[in-house]
Amino acid sequence: MPIKGKRQIPVEETHEEGAVPYNANVVYIGHIPDGFSEKPLRAYVSQFGEITNVVISRSAKTGRTRGYAFIQYAEESAASEAVQELHGTALGGRCLEAHLVHPDKVHKEIWTRKDQARRIGVDKERRTEGYKPRERHVPRDVSTLPAQLQRMITVEAKHNERLQSLGISYSFEGFAKQVGSV
Repeated sequence: MPIKGKRQIPVEETHEEGAVPYNANVVYIGHIPDGFSEKPLRAYVSQFGEITNVVISRSAKTGRTRGYAFIQYAEESAASEAVQELHGTALGGRCLEAHLVHPDKVHKEIWTRKDQARRIGVDKERRTEGYKPRERHVPRDVSTLPAQLQRMITVEAKHNERLQSLGISYSFEGFAKQVGSV
């Protein structure tokens, strides 16, 4: 009994080569490039036929793609054609992997995305338009520096008092000396 691909059901020898002995219109696509979102993927795979649903799996922590997606076609023939054309195709420097998914293996809530919306906890735009990291190194406003320096001096004074109360004779006046230089 020959087996086509890693995740497909064995093909019966009585069937013609490439035929699948079940009705399948859901396609698994693996090795999707990072940052690929639903809209570009839908545009790319719609050349094979009418698409009913597209879901890209995302990380619960970051919202970034996990590298695989499920696509549901309106017709089985479109799904079969998509698998034949997409399997082994290079996209974004990666070789795509495509397989038909057995209807019993398709989770009933895969197209609702309830689980991903809850796990990721991000708004709809971030899920559909792709991952956009927040800016971490934003330049600070110069007007806030004197207030920040004053807070650091206050904390430093409290630490020095605490050390004195413990009987430790140590004094560090690093921030207090900088007040004159600002």
